[in-house]
Amino acid sequence: MQKTLILLMLLAAVSCGGDCQAPRIAASLDDATLDGVEYAPLEGSLQAGSYTAATPLGGGYDIPDQERVESVRLLFTTLDGYPEQWQLLLFPGERLRIDGVLHDDDGNAELEIRGSEPYETLDREEYPFRPQIRRLTTLERIVDAGGQLDEQQQLELDSLAAWHRAYRIECIRTNPASAATAVRLYDLALETGRDSLFRALWAELPAEVRGGKYKPLFDLLQPAAAGEATPETNNAL
Repeated sequence: MQKTLILLMLLAAVSCGGDCQAPRIAASLDDATLDGVEYAPLEGSLQAGSYTAATPLGGGYDIPDQERVESVRLLFTTLDGYPEQWQLLLFPGERLRIDGVLHDDDGNAELEIRGSEPYETLDREEYPFRPQIRRLTTLERIVDAGGQLDEQQQLELDSLAAWHRAYRIECIRTNPASAATAVRLYDLALETGRDSLFRALWAELPAEVRGGKYKPLFDLLQPAAAGEATPETNNAL
């Protein structure tokens, strides 16, 4: 089950500096040890290729800046020894700063991601629903760790997951120009395999959104034309 990222503050992007030697992923974790950062280009199947370990650089990690979308994995261990893995998208030209691994009463790790307009926008738009998203993350984490939910918890998980999916779909339909649309559509494509609902949402997107700032991701998200094999189909052959 894919983790739900809980993002915190809307903050300024990290500057590249005059010689552009700053790392593309700068990290400052409070109560955790960052074990490494891995990256891989996102491919037409929406799955990353072979991951490469990023080179440590100046308090962060160096990721080559190319005209493609990268899938980035942050690998760290919390103070109590619990391994965590977070995945996010890195767009061309972005230089991110990952701050503060905090923990709420339920043990959820929370990351501040600076310098990414899609994730910062997602944080701002989902702020009113943070309690529900935190609870969803708590229940998902129990399942991810191999734990068992009781009947009431399972009903709660199903209800929150259905609500969150409907909420994201509504956001895509009512505010397609939002920078968060790219991330929401990507998550939905992974969940649905670009099914009929995804195709309907795609057809509703204005052309200026698909061809805008996040075109490299939208190009990968585009469903195959009728009668054309999808990357998923090709991989299965």
